[in-house]
Amino acid sequence: MKMMMMMMMMMMMMMMMMMMMMMMMMMMMVVVMMMMMLMMMMMKTKMMMMMMMMMMMMMMMMMMMMMMMMMMMMMMMMMMMMMMMMMMMMMMMTMMMIMMMMMMMIITTTKTKMMMRH
Repeated sequence: MKMMMMMMMMMMMMMMMMMMMMMMMMMMMVVVMMMMMLMMMMMKTKMMMMMMMMMMMMMMMMMMMMMMMMMMMMMMMMMMMMMMMMMMMMMMMTMMMIMMMMMMMIITTTKTKMMMRH
């Protein structure tokens, strides 16, 4: 009985995690889109290509994350605790990646702006 309860709890946790992840993904996507819009408004046509590239990268990242989540889900049944750890790690990693991307974008935009001014 106890075991059953434990299993149930684990499952619940898992579901919650998944939900959270999905939510996060959505949020990220929205943020990216907003950023893109802003950029488009700010920049000239020259920048369009670069923007597209960035967008693609972001999308790819999202996809990768999704895939990872799925993999994790599979693994979960076997190793719950490890799973949690990995999730945490992944969260960190993704956040870092996104931050990096943002930084890159900012830098590139500033550079281009400077160029344009000259």
